[in-house]
Amino acid sequence: MANKNIDMSKLRQILKHYSHHQGTRTIRDLTGVSRNTVKKYIAQYKVLKIPWSELAKWNDKDLSVLFLEEVVLVDPPERQLALVSG
Repeated sequence: MANKNIDMSKLRQILKHYSHHQGTRTIRDLTGVSRNTVKKYIAQYKVLKIPWSELAKWNDKDLSVLFLEEVVLVDPPERQLALVSG
C-alpha cells in the first residue's frame, strides 16, 4: 500500500542499522521495509542531524512527530512578496 506509515519499531530498526553503517539494501533485508521507504526515512534522519544515541531515548510519540507527521512548508513572507511583485 502506497504512503502507509511504518510502525515505530521498524523505524527504530532502520535508524539503528543506518547508524551502524548498514546500507539501504541490507536494511531492507533485515527489516522487510522497501528500499525506497528506507531511503525516505534515512533522508529525514540526515536532515534532522540528531544522533541515533539521542533518538533511541525518545518515545514513539515524539519519533512519530519527527518522521510521520505531515509537515507543511510555508515560504517566508519576504519570498512570498518577491514572488507577487516579481
